[in-house]
Amino acid sequence: MGSQSLLSICDWTRPESIAIEYHDLLTVRRITYLHLKDATAKISAALAVTVKRYGFIGINYNIDALCNPALMLGIHLQGCGFVNLPLNDQTLICSKLSIRFILSHSIMRETKLICEFDIFGKTIKLLELESIVCAANNPMRDEFAYAVTTSGSTGVPKIVKVPHACIVPNIIDLRENLPLSRADKIAQVTAHTFDPSVVEIFLSLSSGSTLFVVSSDIISSPNKLLHLIHEYKVNFLQITPSLWLSRWSNHEIKRTILGKDSHLKVLLFGGEPLPKLDLIFALKHVDNKTRIYNIYGITEVSCWASINEIDSVNPDHQYLGKLLSDTIFQVRNECGEIIHNGEGILYIGSSTRICLLDGEEWCLLKAPVFRKSGDIVTVDGNSKLFYKGRCNRTVKRYGNRINLTKLETHLLQLNCVETCLAIWDEKNHKLYLCISTMNHKEMSNAITSDLECEKEIEKQLSKLPAPYQPDKIKYFENFQLTVNGKICTKSMMEIFKNTDESCLTSRHSTSMHTQIVCEQLEQVWKNHLTITDSGFLESGGTSITALQISTELATRLNMEFPELIGLLLKNETLNGCTNYVKNKFQSSRQKDDNEDYIHSCSSQTQSHISKRIKFNFVAPDSIITAVGCLWQKCRGQIFGIVEKNILSRNLIGLKLSIEYTHDLKKCVDASPTVFNQSSGEIYASVGSHSGIILTRQLNDPNSISYKVKLPDRIEASVLVLEELNGIVGCYDGYVYCLSLKTGCVNWKFKTKDTVKCTAAISSNRKTIFVGSYDKHLYSICIKNGSEVWKLKASEGSISATPRTCSKSNSVIFGTLDGTCIALNQDSGQINWKIKFKDPIFSAPALLKTGDIVFCTVSGEVKCFNSGTGSEVTSWSSSRADFSTTIYTYMHLIIDFQIWTYKIDGNVFSHLVVKENLIMNTEELIIGSNNKRVYCISIPSITSTPILKYSVTFECPIFATPYCEDGLLVVADTGGNINLLDACNGHIITSLKLKGDIFSSPVINGDFIVIGCRDNNMYVIKINK
Repeated sequence: MGSQSLLSICDWTRPESIAIEYHDLLTVRRITYLHLKDATAKISAALAVTVKRYGFIGINYNIDALCNPALMLGIHLQGCGFVNLPLNDQTLICSKLSIRFILSHSIMRETKLICEFDIFGKTIKLLELESIVCAANNPMRDEFAYAVTTSGSTGVPKIVKVPHACIVPNIIDLRENLPLSRADKIAQVTAHTFDPSVVEIFLSLSSGSTLFVVSSDIISSPNKLLHLIHEYKVNFLQITPSLWLSRWSNHEIKRTILGKDSHLKVLLFGGEPLPKLDLIFALKHVDNKTRIYNIYGITEVSCWASINEIDSVNPDHQYLGKLLSDTIFQVRNECGEIIHNGEGILYIGSSTRICLLDGEEWCLLKAPVFRKSGDIVTVDGNSKLFYKGRCNRTVKRYGNRINLTKLETHLLQLNCVETCLAIWDEKNHKLYLCISTMNHKEMSNAITSDLECEKEIEKQLSKLPAPYQPDKIKYFENFQLTVNGKICTKSMMEIFKNTDESCLTSRHSTSMHTQIVCEQLEQVWKNHLTITDSGFLESGGTSITALQISTELATRLNMEFPELIGLLLKNETLNGCTNYVKNKFQSSRQKDDNEDYIHSCSSQTQSHISKRIKFNFVAPDSIITAVGCLWQKCRGQIFGIVEKNILSRNLIGLKLSIEYTHDLKKCVDASPTVFNQSSGEIYASVGSHSGIILTRQLNDPNSISYKVKLPDRIEASVLVLEELNGIVGCYDGYVYCLSLKTGCVNWKFKTKDTVKCTAAISSNRKTIFVGSYDKHLYSICIKNGSEVWKLKASEGSISATPRTCSKSNSVIFGTLDGTCIALNQDSGQINWKIKFKDPIFSAPALLKTGDIVFCTVSGEVKCFNSGTGSEVTSWSSSRADFSTTIYTYMHLIIDFQIWTYKIDGNVFSHLVVKENLIMNTEELIIGSNNKRVYCISIPSITSTPILKYSVTFECPIFATPYCEDGLLVVADTGGNINLLDACNGHIITSLKLKGDIFSSPVINGDFIVIGCRDNNMYVIKINK
């Protein structure tokens, strides 16, 4: 077994059998073992020219999942190991592993193209890194199958070099012990940067089975993924418990993969402790034949170490099960001594399954080699091991040691709690508790209301000692996960810390007065209790609630109120507590004259002052736009007329600070729309992956926000109509017209696939245009949602927003197969059509000359004259004389195309047009994922564009920049909000958010509105 490799255990005996079944949003592709073998040889031959059996070869994160198995096999055939590179930390990984060559779908920075070849219709580029200083080739390079980084759950993330001898026994064990056959279908839905993905791929290939693979779009659409797994009869599914709990509703699981008609043979849970077993068995139909396993292991001894089958007869989910081949378990006490009975720390070792960590060398290791798992287990007299928790889950609080796992286990005893996570913030000495309840999963036996569930939780917590009482509890529909599908504790903690910091930023200032302090107490009270006119205990308060209120208020106001807990537990009313807090605040700070004046005002005057406190947002002009509101701003565009600031803004010394945030439960990748209704209120509206659309009045700090929910993920922006109505596309394939205030759906229009495209309104104000991933552009009646016309524009889906041109009565857009097209708004008839070689994710830009600018994802920018486009259409329909046609086509394209420009990087953001009032010209702002933003000047005299400036940032840029009043805001994927002088590109200041950013910012007056992948919409203040 030790001499076997992943390549040698593959079963090639049935060449016509299906090796890979690949699903994207529109098609299903099936690759035979013969085609896979041919592709493997093709890749190896391409590598052999230059690579010459080099140690490790990188596979970039952007490689399509369809190609990955072939690339892995081709790399192995060349005698090398593969490394699936993540989006971040690529440079560090390449440096540590001396990676010189990378396979990628697109050109990367600081690389040169060696060659490119086609695999299953996908173009693969072999790139050579120019900046990596490579060490000498490892003389034992053929032994390594792959390298992978640990998740960090067992300590600081490490790079693990995995020999074939370490991973092959895992594959053979699972193949021989699980009820699988050649006729089965094995799902590969684990991230390629997570080593269980290797098990999925080679378990299938070594069994002669079919590997079920899906595109990234389907991975991002849980309901579609579950539907495909069920419909296409997948037999093996490996998944982390957190992904299981967060991806699908219990109703859908019960109806599909754990239902009566399920074809799933094996459900393999791994990577984390198991979810509640009673939940799993409650979903499993009595006639369901799926066998459920818990598999355990660590990346340092890649990949699995033991396995345990679980059923209603054997329900002990803490038992680690039987050892897999060539694996040794040792339990050691704190002194490092091996114990055979009792509790200790688990070490996993082997004499043959040995990986190298970071800079280790073979000569320094003596078999058997053991790695610390970081897990606490108990071992009984029969050598059975039972999982108890992580070593780092015991912390010291208030002088007492508490076990966070004990707190979680205690709450999981409740039927209403699905899962929970206790987090200890060592720096701030705070205990946070994250809870997901059964109500979110639509269980028929769930507690009937959230209020009752919260009471059950409070009652259960009261049974624990005081040190176990959390400072703050938050309820989540789903927890934040890492790319490997595990709970991301860091992100969950940031959610709590962001709430605290935003409260401090927005409230704690020298101008804060007593009324605000009292308002804060009232708000905190209402966050925890629904009754405000009775005593604390009579209103349902408990000792836990009292602790939470006191802690939260102290955090918000940055001062302590030591007697508040005692007052609450004495059943004091909100008014009584308010008087105490007010007196404590007034006596603890020095009052200036202005503050004394505010304190001496009557309550009526204070109320008047409060109502006059407004955020400094731009006042609109009085012209009503085509969408029934004064103006709206989104993704670099302004629709309608906004009053311009005639005074030059002083850009010196500007700073950014978080004014407030709103939690939308899941990633906010959609870009916000800021708009003004005719009544004068200014709002921001944005959707999220949770399906929630938040609409918040911006120019009133005391206004409430509105939240409505759609059934699936939202990435499109909201097109705003009058009376707080909006139109938005959804991942469920519908276009919704609904009230942003009440959620009442006026109408919904069904397309045949996901709608990521933001709708555009027609010139006559009667219809909207929206594209779908079903490749059609739809014209829909605003009044009743009926279809006016539809057109399949090309063989590419439509992602970017269309642009409407009233002068030519056209709607203009690009597609993901590179087609640029203009249609008559009234009839849908094609005015002109052009084809680029690369996809288009960007909305076109309309210049004031009437010219149109498109940009492909490869960075190819082209400007066209819209007036001659119809002649190109006539060429495309006439093919009688081929030579004459080609000549005519080339002649017309030269006339049609005004200029071209090339960006050295991929472009996903929309094009932003900026006016240069001094030169009376226009400029284009373009963001690229090469981490740069370009400002291109388009002079009025010459047709040749000129690069005015470019600016390099920390991370790639997917969001569309926003330009207004001399300021340019650029958000990068690393969470940085960068404020620039739009005239010269000089960076004025930056602010880093807690999550990645794919949402595009909007400037309005002194504020920036943006979404973030930490689940929040942010309003950011531009301060002097």
